[in-house]
Amino acid sequence: VNKIDVQYDKVSKQVDVHALKEVLWNHIHTSAKTADLERDDIEPSLCLTKVLHDLPCSNRDVSTTEISPHLYFICLLHLANEHSLTLRDRPTLDEIDIYILTSPLVK
Repeated sequence: VNKIDVQYDKVSKQVDVHALKEVLWNHIHTSAKTADLERDDIEPSLCLTKVLHDLPCSNRDVSTTEISPHLYFICLLHLANEHSLTLRDRPTLDEIDIYILTSPLVK
């Protein structure tokens, strides 16, 4: 059997998940407020790829080279549980929409 060299990170990285969740939530919450101001008649929603694309520009503390997309997704799942977010896929399965409840009971 021939040896196949698979390119992967050989050094583990330390990521502060609590800080990443806080940065991600602040960015989602701010983006949702902006989207809510633009559209009053529709439930505010965001695309995950747009959130992740805009995140490094809005926060210099987050380095995209050190944090993989799966860590963002795990943090998003935690935030969905904590803040009653709704995550919906699209028929093409290439995007996830994030819906924020606008109820006053939701923190």
